Amino acid sequence: MASLSSINSKIGYYEGEIEENKIKIKELENDYNQLVSFKAKVESSQYSFADGNRNKIRALEAVSKYTQNNSHANRYYHRTKNGLSRTGDKLLNKGYGRLLDKIKKELNRIKNKVGDLESENKKYAKKINNLKEDYRKEKERLEEEAKK
Repeated sequence: MASLSSINSKIGYYEGEIEENKIKIKELENDYNQLVSFKAKVESSQYSFADGNRNKIRALEAVSKYTQNNSHANRYYHRTKNGLSRTGDKLLNKGYGRLLDKIKKELNRIKNKVGDLESENKKYAKKINNLKEDYRKEKERLEEEAKK
């Protein structure tokens, strides 16, 4: 059986690993919370943009009254409406969608990493308990040996 100091050394090693993992978990949880906050800002920004875009389209409708008699107004109206209603909106929605997808993937990655570290800590705790039992048994054996 291993010596008591060897067992204590292993226990210390695993306790150190648990503490390091706890620090990593706290850092990841902080990253997660910051990312959730950022995601909320992105979503809010997306809705604000969409609302602003709809307001611009409504305002543009005022120009539509002048499109029949004025070729410049007609071109301005159609190009601007086209940009606001189709191209710009689609591009920005695509961009927001991609950004939100990346945020969601990163949030999942962080959750998985935290789960992995917590599982690792459980394994270390089990090893520590086994080593403590080994320590107790070795100590008893040495005490019995000393009595002889």
